Amino acid sequence: MKISGVDIYTYDIKHEAYSHFTALVDTLKEVFIKITADNGLTGFGEARANFQYVLGQNQEGMINVLQNELAPAIIGEDPFEINMLINKMDKAIVSNSGAKSAIDLALFDLIGKALNSPLYKLIGGNSGKKSVPTNHSIGFGTPQEAKEQALQLVEKGFYLLKIRVGMGKPSLDIERVKIVRDAVGDEVLLAVDVNQGWSPGKAISILKKMEKYDLEYAEQPVPAENIFGLARVRKSVNIPIMADESIHSPEDAFNLIRHDAVDLFHLKQIKAGGIFKTRKIIGLAEAAGISYMQGHTSEGRLATSAAVHLAVSSNPQHFELGFDRVIDDPTSGLEIIQGSVLVPKEPGLGVNINEQKLHHRITIIG
Repeated sequence: MKISGVDIYTYDIKHEAYSHFTALVDTLKEVFIKITADNGLTGFGEARANFQYVLGQNQEGMINVLQNELAPAIIGEDPFEINMLINKMDKAIVSNSGAKSAIDLALFDLIGKALNSPLYKLIGGNSGKKSVPTNHSIGFGTPQEAKEQALQLVEKGFYLLKIRVGMGKPSLDIERVKIVRDAVGDEVLLAVDVNQGWSPGKAISILKKMEKYDLEYAEQPVPAENIFGLARVRKSVNIPIMADESIHSPEDAFNLIRHDAVDLFHLKQIKAGGIFKTRKIIGLAEAAGISYMQGHTSEGRLATSAAVHLAVSSNPQHFELGFDRVIDDPTSGLEIIQGSVLVPKEPGLGVNINEQKLHHRITIIG
């Protein structure tokens, strides 16, 4: 079986508006990839392109790289030779993990369909696992709004609530954490996501005041490049520290491990460049005794499904796999019930794409 063609599509997925540290997000600007084999089988991949504040690439930039560098590198090759194809893409162009992730997902989807097997079975997953629990974020707002949202999420069955902090007054962040903890009690896990918002000194001061609320972790309290700052915060507070924006590649994981900088990794295939490299990071984490959360950035069901397959085939401590705020996803076949995502059982990534809804941009053939 050889790759005979690659189609590139775009689609802007409407999303329930939420406040992020960069802006108000109400649209996910997605790039979809279809890889076609010479026997007619197809595999689909997806990557979010308005994630440039982490990946440094917008939708048009991603299309350009896919069209001119990555798709030509895989045309005519055997899709089963994943290691070779990843190396070819890395030699074609550095970085561009979002574009590479879209192709990586499409390759694994194609392989699963060719073998008539859901992906998790091919990468060591637990076939008896029917669902995966997911956390849910609480956006910026008043303490009362945080309390109301927390109670609604607990009612829906979410096991861990992650409160976004780091944008406003520290006293307000502390109050929001306090009021949520008081509202949900001790049985629900709580965490905070700072999104790089504090200096090391400020992080230590604020997190020490949050210690009494029994936080599961504090995610990315300082800027991504400040590894020594992460290590300083970790050694100074009694809350586990998680890296998100600081970890993209296996090399990043090794550097964080070497400096004893964090307690947990937040893994997202779009940062790593796909399933293949995420699994390499998982190997490093498990060898070093570092816990990890299998997550993804806000995306549609196709990209989320890839993260679910990764979650079922490894041993994450936590999961961030929600897509319940997506409004008009062109993909179907993935569901959340009582705070857990049902594991897809169909071949490949196990979801269905309404190709007619996608906006076709270009076809590359061998």
